[in-house]
Amino acid sequence: MKKQIFLFVMMLLPIMANAYDAQIDGIYYNLNSRDKTATVTYPSSSSEYSGEILIPNEIEYDGNKYSVTSIRQTAFRGCAGLTSVSIPNSVTSIGVSAFSGCSSLTSIVIPNSVTSIGYNAFSKTAWYENQGDGVVYAGKVAYKYKGTIPENTEIVLKEGTIGIGAAAFRNCSGLTSIVIPDGVTSIGEMAFLGCSALSSVVIPNSVTFIGSGAFDETPWYNNQDDGLLYLGKVAYKYIGSMPGNTRIVLKEGTTEIGASAFVGCSGLTSITMPNSVTKIGENAFSGCRGLTSVSIGEGVTSIGEDAFWNCSGLTSVTIPSSVMTIGQYAFLNCNELNSVNIFDIEAWCKIKFVIPDSYSFNQNPLFYAHHLYLNGKEVRDLSIPNSVTSLEDCAFSGCSGLTSVTIPNSATSIGVNAFFGCSGLTSITIPNSVKNIGVSGFENCSGLTSITIGNGVISIGTNAFTNCSALTSVKVNWNRPLSGGADSFHADVKKNATLYVPKGTATMYMSAAGWCDFVNIMEFEDGEDVHYITIRTGDGGAVKQSVELGKTYTYVLSADEGWSVNTVTFDGKDMTSLLMDGQFSTPVITGNAELNVVFKQTDADDVKSMATESSVRVYASGKNITVTGADSNAPVGVYSTNGIKVLSAVGNVT
Repeated sequence: MKKQIFLFVMMLLPIMANAYDAQIDGIYYNLNSRDKTATVTYPSSSSEYSGEILIPNEIEYDGNKYSVTSIRQTAFRGCAGLTSVSIPNSVTSIGVSAFSGCSSLTSIVIPNSVTSIGYNAFSKTAWYENQGDGVVYAGKVAYKYKGTIPENTEIVLKEGTIGIGAAAFRNCSGLTSIVIPDGVTSIGEMAFLGCSALSSVVIPNSVTFIGSGAFDETPWYNNQDDGLLYLGKVAYKYIGSMPGNTRIVLKEGTTEIGASAFVGCSGLTSITMPNSVTKIGENAFSGCRGLTSVSIGEGVTSIGEDAFWNCSGLTSVTIPSSVMTIGQYAFLNCNELNSVNIFDIEAWCKIKFVIPDSYSFNQNPLFYAHHLYLNGKEVRDLSIPNSVTSLEDCAFSGCSGLTSVTIPNSATSIGVNAFFGCSGLTSITIPNSVKNIGVSGFENCSGLTSITIGNGVISIGTNAFTNCSALTSVKVNWNRPLSGGADSFHADVKKNATLYVPKGTATMYMSAAGWCDFVNIMEFEDGEDVHYITIRTGDGGAVKQSVELGKTYTYVLSADEGWSVNTVTFDGKDMTSLLMDGQFSTPVITGNAELNVVFKQTDADDVKSMATESSVRVYASGKNITVTGADSNAPVGVYSTNGIKVLSAVGNVT
């Protein structure tokens, strides 16, 4: 199974799209705002690294400093013109195929800080081709065994080694024994996979990470007893068939739950993690259908890709403030989830959800749970703290339980899919501090009726407001139309919503590409609140009253003699039952709204008897209405059938 998974990953690599957050001195980076770290990544599609590259320890971007800690998979792959790379001692990991195919790369400076090197990181480089047969070391990492290993080979890795690379000894059929020295912390995925003669392995307690499939298909692994196998400080894998209703308590001091550790263990109903656990590996609990509730240990910083994939019985998950990264598809197909429990909004906003380059929206468990709980109370009115400067990708994706969001002036960006599917939101104000709104940032916010976009926004991603068909008010604050900004609004919004623009700019918007498609464009004064209640009383006309968000308004509904209030509706909802003593109070205003009042005539029999007693006659002839038989001082009022007074007089009148 794991072979197939790894092959699938490698097949995906060639079609990955380019993506980066910053470009500084010719090097491209992905940035993590939570821990202020930077990852070297691949350049734009029209660029390629070449010549000598000196990666710095630290970069500064948008007023913040970031430590460069890793080189992303495929970052330099295929850069035939690259000749030299110097990696700083701040870097700890080098990703899959990072330098693969750099045929002119002859010089690589790899610091002792690097503990993890991905599969084929240096394959087909001049540097690797020039290495002799045997164990090739890259810095202090046993990167790969080069050449054909002789039969009955016993290897003792040299002292000072701190890591073993991915697939370093894969399929070395002559290897019978490996001694891993104290000080090694990381053993890469597939490191000893398929070593068919490997029967002796010495693993020190210093090991805190073991990649997926590291010892699969070896006699040593196949001879282990059933149950949970610990290697070093890693809960490596559960061996054998797990009985039903199994509860597992990981032992104190465990630092990692290994990749695929409990994959397919449908009998697992409970897992307890000590605070010493810092990482949950990829596929760790995939297919554990018996799990109904999971509390992630308070020391966990990383939840791996597919970690809880297909946990179809999972209804609740608790995620501590320590978590900084959640891998792609970590909760995929957890369709029964109904709650995500957290302890700190700031920490939650800063979690980096690793999303595939296709911008998939279901990376957050909220996509399935829909409801977020903070310290046991559901978050409905979300106020994001001022300490948050960037709303990460997928931060609240699918959280339909949210009804309002306050974004602080400290925020500078709203990530990809950040509020995707938050159908409970009715109004959003994006402050002037925000510069970028990500792809599908508010897509499928079907309840959104009004949005205000600050003048600091310089880019709006594709589909940012797709399927926000309830929008009636779009207020923008640019004195010049943002090029391409209107493309994120669908045609139905441009037809039905009013676009509010700064005073003196309407003409520009009416001629600007995309913005000119808005049928209704109105200007507003600086600081003007453009939200209204439209009041209708059934005569075909309407009155607009300006209102403020977050307030309620009370109306006195009085009918003239012979009439009474029949129905009261607010935004299409019948609220007649809320009418008290002729007064109606609106719900809290969250955007433009409509109040509809319909009057009815009082009982016809009462009118008839009154007319008979006073000999009053009312009749129509052509366009005339004639009233006779009334006392000379009697007030006369004529009303339309919907309660609107059309005539007021005294005595007989035509």
